[in-house]
Amino acid sequence: MKVILFFFLLVLTHLSVAQKRHWINTAGENVKKDIATNYYTLSKTEIKTYIYKNYSKLTDSLIEEINYPTKERLSKEGEFKRYFENRKLAIEGSYLNDLKTKVWKFYLESGVLTKTNTFIEGIKVGDQVDYKNGQKEAVYCYSHDELKSIIQLFDTNGVSIFKEDTSDMAIYTFVDEEAEFPGGEKELALFLKQYKKNSKEIVYLSYNINSKGEVTEVELNKLTNKNVSNDKIKQVLKLIVTMPKWEPAMKRGRVVKSKHTIKIN
Repeated sequence: MKVILFFFLLVLTHLSVAQKRHWINTAGENVKKDIATNYYTLSKTEIKTYIYKNYSKLTDSLIEEINYPTKERLSKEGEFKRYFENRKLAIEGSYLNDLKTKVWKFYLESGVLTKTNTFIEGIKVGDQVDYKNGQKEAVYCYSHDELKSIIQLFDTNGVSIFKEDTSDMAIYTFVDEEAEFPGGEKELALFLKQYKKNSKEIVYLSYNINSKGEVTEVELNKLTNKNVSNDKIKQVLKLIVTMPKWEPAMKRGRVVKSKHTIKIN
């Protein structure tokens, strides 16, 4: 029995070693072996799909792993994985009809998860969760590949310090008494000075002050300069949601939820 098992393992090893290598350059184009930087193998699975594996010629380390429905590799279908030079996972996700789909995960070279995104037909939609040192840092909302708003923010211990509140149905733009930042306009200006950036980059935000005086439903306004990076927008969003409580707006003698727009440069 041991002899049979040894022979079976030997055959499997031989088959994996003998798998044909196709020599390519960094662009994935077929080239001669002596000028190749990479090589790939193509193997058939039990469900009659094909797994494409791209390797570094120098280190024999796996770079990418892609599933295809046919040998011709016309469109990606199924699981996708990319690796760092240290052989740790960098990205993992899925394709459907050559378009990104479902949840994609992104990692640092240390192996720590850094963010997750959701895709539908290749478009980034819904929640993006950012991680820092293995802990959730923030949850953002995307629509048609564009960052729209912040939904939740966490402290360094992973404890939620802000969560979007949509409980108040009525939101007022015109009120009898405006909501007021603690200390008034001067203190608000000092608070916003914590965000420093190039004066050409202007961020417009819309947000609500609920009946408790809390900032909620913070969204990026369409007037925002298109050249502002997502990282800078996130910085502004995080700053706004950490505002202290306001004095809420009043209308007809009662506390109400009010809408505000702010320009930050």
